[in-house]
Amino acid sequence: MRQVLTSISIAVPPDHVWRILIDFASWAEWNTLMTISGEARAGAQLHFRPNVKGARKRGYIAHVVRCEAGRELVWRGAPFWAQALGWGEHWFRLDAVAEGTLFRHGEDFGGLLTMALPKPFFAFLETSYTAFNLALKTRAEAA
Repeated sequence: MRQVLTSISIAVPPDHVWRILIDFASWAEWNTLMTISGEARAGAQLHFRPNVKGARKRGYIAHVVRCEAGRELVWRGAPFWAQALGWGEHWFRLDAVAEGTLFRHGEDFGGLLTMALPKPFFAFLETSYTAFNLALKTRAEAA
């Protein structure tokens, strides 16, 4: 399995960060990573489109596999029949710390085709996720 891992400290409580994170309709106002529609609940289907420069602009569908309010949101972006070939599990985790919130954001990749993904792809994702984190921090601390 391959991973992309990022994190940032946000100077507000996790429940405040969570409200911004799951307000998918407002994402376009503050982040450049992607637009998304759907509901933050286990089993829900999400529709998203990358907005970052260099990313393919086609839409994707994912399913929420875990959603624990104020703590964790995870979706998986591969259909069941393609899981052996490749999948990505995108996640956000929020932990209360003395300073506010430790926000961790990443993606786990698996399947046969994962080994064919080039290193620059993972560097691109890390840069994009770091930018998302900073935008979330800016939005949360300003509100």
